[in-house]
Amino acid sequence: MRFPTALLVAAGIVAFVATAGASPGTRPTGAAGGQATEADSDECAAGLALGDIGLAGGAQVRLTGNQANFGFHDRTVGSDPQPSDFLNQRFRGWVNVHDREDCRYGVYAQVQSGHVELGSGREFPKTFGVTPGRLGGTDQTGIALRRGFLWYKPSASSLVRAGVLAWEDRFGERPTFGDPIWAVDRYDTTQAPLANSVWDFNVGGITFEATAHESWHYALGALILQRDSRAGDGDIWLLTADVDRSVGSSLWGASVYYARDRAGNLFCAFGGPASTHGRLPGEFIQRSSALWVGGRGHLQHGGGSTSLFLILNRGETPDYNWSHTGWAAKVATAVEAGSGTAHLRVLYSTGDAGDDPTRSGEFRTIAQSARDNRGAQGYWSLLGLTSPRGPSDGNDLGISLQNDGLGLLTLQAGYEQPVGQSWSAFLAAGWLRADEPHPLSGSLDIGTELLAEARWQMASPLALEVGGSVLRTGEFFKAGLAAPLPGTLYELYSRWQLEF
Repeated sequence: MRFPTALLVAAGIVAFVATAGASPGTRPTGAAGGQATEADSDECAAGLALGDIGLAGGAQVRLTGNQANFGFHDRTVGSDPQPSDFLNQRFRGWVNVHDREDCRYGVYAQVQSGHVELGSGREFPKTFGVTPGRLGGTDQTGIALRRGFLWYKPSASSLVRAGVLAWEDRFGERPTFGDPIWAVDRYDTTQAPLANSVWDFNVGGITFEATAHESWHYALGALILQRDSRAGDGDIWLLTADVDRSVGSSLWGASVYYARDRAGNLFCAFGGPASTHGRLPGEFIQRSSALWVGGRGHLQHGGGSTSLFLILNRGETPDYNWSHTGWAAKVATAVEAGSGTAHLRVLYSTGDAGDDPTRSGEFRTIAQSARDNRGAQGYWSLLGLTSPRGPSDGNDLGISLQNDGLGLLTLQAGYEQPVGQSWSAFLAAGWLRADEPHPLSGSLDIGTELLAEARWQMASPLALEVGGSVLRTGEFFKAGLAAPLPGTLYELYSRWQLEF
């Protein structure tokens, strides 16, 4: 069965389940995430009333500055890293057209003009690229559709979305299960480690999510990751199922994700047989599959909370007679300490040295792209140089749970302290090592990072953040066994952001 047909079948099943579970005449609950409510109806976001429809919108604008002595996701680090800097801006805007009476259905669209350096006519190529000579010569700045979908609420506690969607796994921070149709991003998912919508994991397809009996939360998805890719003209399917249950003040959940790849994405160039197992450059694996099965928990205790997960991952590429089985785990806690909050987290994922040409013990993530080139990126870490952190995410080394198939062990601690009415400070430290040695350097040692950051909440939608990180760079980043030791890395960053 071709995927578009399968997608229509899945849509029919989702619609049947949604309709069967809906209560006739029920009205949806209010928007989540702090969004305002519409004057005519407490169930919709604030906006304009135009006849029978309502029109809501929002925007995010940011200016980011960065100075560092390394490049974006550098593969190796020399003994005398050279400094570089940039200052850029990004704009996102969204509009939601919906029925004014009950706010049960509508259309959501979000566009972006992303990461344009000030004074430059060229945009960072993640969203748009125009061949020089077209559309005004050297102007290579464009507007891209980030998301656009039809949405329908069969009941007050359920939502169907179909189109170009944001998607993220459920293994991040404790979700609020807020309504995802009234904001630029769903910010209770920023730590998702397998694929992260806040990190632009946007896919096509249909999803259904609902809450039952106020304690069961579940979601289903039938998604297309990519079609007509550089490797072939096949489909990449992603089928997803999540369930969580509130038990007292705790939340327990499990997920199953299955990907069937016929377009060369899951094992394209990052770990696996693509790099650590010596495939020829330019070769693509066009038939592969992968499965992720995991459980998680979020516990409240005294003045703090603890989150944990365990994920098993298996995948195979029959054309190369290669398979892998790996796992990843996390324990993170946050407790009140004085007038602030102390954080401690440990994450581990298995890696493989590539000694067996047909079997591997590595753990792999769902997202694989030029921006996820060591594995899925996102704000899973307390740090900001080895992996992205919101204000610093224009430049980092891209370390992840996949980590080029070499695995990861990291221990991190942080402390967040309010300072007056509108300021806060954050300090963090982290130690990182691979589970298996890097094939170039023969080393496990990624390094030790220190981070300091301050935030000024200038107004409810407006904030300025400044910070910096220093990394004692480990030998993991050496260019070879005989190469000089990597130099110490640093990063200074700022972000001024307005979001409605």
